[in-house]
Amino acid sequence: MKTALDHVQLVMPAGREDEARAFYAGLLGLDELEKPATLASRGGAWFGLPDGRQLHLGV
Repeated sequence: MKTALDHVQLVMPAGREDEARAFYAGLLGLDELEKPATLASRGGAWFGLPDGRQLHLGV
């Protein structure tokens, strides 16, 4: 059985999603992923990494 990381979760301050998008999407060029509707209201943002893994920013 092979194991690997699917995603990494980092904590971010509430209400700073625009700054996170400017850095991760704007500067680093990562694609923002749509969060599931059940999680979208919590804030934060998800991004796709070039290797198919994901970066989740949670408040």
